[in-house]
Amino acid sequence: MLPSASAADLSGYRWKHRVLIVTTTLEQNGNVAASLRQDRPGIIDRDLVVIDLSVHGKRLPHAIRPPAEDLESLRTRYGLGGEPRNAFLLIGKDGGIKARQSGELHLDRLFALIDTMPMRKEEMRSRK
Repeated sequence: MLPSASAADLSGYRWKHRVLIVTTTLEQNGNVAASLRQDRPGIIDRDLVVIDLSVHGKRLPHAIRPPAEDLESLRTRYGLGGEPRNAFLLIGKDGGIKARQSGELHLDRLFALIDTMPMRKEEMRSRK
């Protein structure tokens, strides 16, 4: 079972999962949802947990949406507050911020970045 995505325990993912924090605009919510559905095998293979901090639109598929009381705190903590926008933040298993994207979600770019990380290279070797 995955830890919850509250402001207090996001660190519960450390060393177990990479975290992709997502915010979307109402207009782009469907496109982001389609991308997450289409690339689900890659998300699973890379131990990614998707946390949806969007304030508009439908809940994203296979994503954790924190309780309302933690939503704004997490958005502020990761610099995603203010106007609704498409933004994506990759946090590594070590808890460090590895990448930020805005605009369109490019999971292929995030996957390529993850695949260059030493921990991921070891995972790929051990899974063969």
